[in-house]
Amino acid sequence: MERELLVAEIKTLVISSLGLPLDFNAIHDDEPLWGGRYHVGSMAALEILMVLEDRFGVQFPDEA
Repeated sequence: MERELLVAEIKTLVISSLGLPLDFNAIHDDEPLWGGRYHVGSMAALEILMVLEDRFGVQFPDEA
């Protein structure tokens, strides 16, 4: 998958998960979600991780 397409899909999934009324172009590639203007909390972060795991078939470790 081309990088641009992958980034656009991830942004779209994040926006959808957070219920934000934005187009994916509104999020800059290097913009933080945690501590940034979107104020993503821990529960929203878990939701995003689960959506990414389901969509891309990857596993994020439960422990950091």
